[in-house]
Amino acid sequence: MAPNEAKLIGEILDGNLDSLTVLFESYEKRLLRYAASIVKEQDDAQDVVQQAMIKAYQNLRTYDQKRSFSTWIYRIVRNESLNWLRKEKKYIGGEAAEKIIEMEKSDQIPDREMELKETQEAVRESLTKLPLKYREPVMLYYIEDRKYEEISDILRLPINTVATRIRRGKEYLKKIYLKDHE
Repeated sequence: MAPNEAKLIGEILDGNLDSLTVLFESYEKRLLRYAASIVKEQDDAQDVVQQAMIKAYQNLRTYDQKRSFSTWIYRIVRNESLNWLRKEKKYIGGEAAEKIIEMEKSDQIPDREMELKETQEAVRESLTKLPLKYREPVMLYYIEDRKYEEISDILRLPINTVATRIRRGKEYLKKIYLKDHE
C-alpha cells in the first residue's frame, strides 16, 4: 500500500472524513470505469460505486493494511456490480451498452487524430461486447493497468486463469472488432 494511502486510512479510522474524501476521490474515476465495464450503464455504475464506497467505509476496520488497498476496493466494486446485475436481472451477455465515450466529430480535428479516436471508440465499443469473464480481466489489465497478481486477487482466480482469460479476451476482442468493422 502506498504510504499516503496508509496515512489516509489511519486518519479515516481516527474519524477524519476529509481524508475519506481524498482517498475515495483518488479512485473514483477508475472505479467508475471498471463498474461501467460490468453493468454497462454509466448511471448504474455511479450508483454501484457509491454503494461500494459506503461498504468500504463501513468495513474499513476489517481491511488488512498488509494487503493492497487498491485490490480490496476493486473487489468491493466488483461484488457490488455483480450484486446489482443479479438484483436488476440484467443479463451480462445481453444488449450492447451505450458507447463508453461520446465523441464529437469536428472539422478542427486533423484526419489522423480523428481516425485514431474513431479506432479507440470502436475498440471500446467492441470491449463492451466481450463476455464478462473476459471483459473484466482485459479491462483491469489494459485500461486500469493492473498486474496479473492484482487481477487474480480482485477476481479471486488463479494467475494462470487470469493470463488465459486476458489472452482469449484479446483474441475474442479482435474477432468482434473485425466483424463489426469489415
